[in-house]
Amino acid sequence: MAQNRPQDVNVYSGRHYNTDKQLYAEFTRRTGIKVNLLEGKDDELIQRLKSEGSKSKADLLVLV
Repeated sequence: MAQNRPQDVNVYSGRHYNTDKQLYAEFTRRTGIKVNLLEGKDDELIQRLKSEGSKSKADLLVLV
């Protein structure tokens, strides 16, 4: 049976570390799922999520 897997995952991140980018690259390498990264300040990302509401494309919010 075929699994329904996402082709990509959208990450909103308030973290700005190279190790995170390496982790996302390794995730893509192992799963084939592309990580789309949107970086910003914590408060900006939270406000963006609020304004997007249920139409947000974010799958994951990562804050410090």
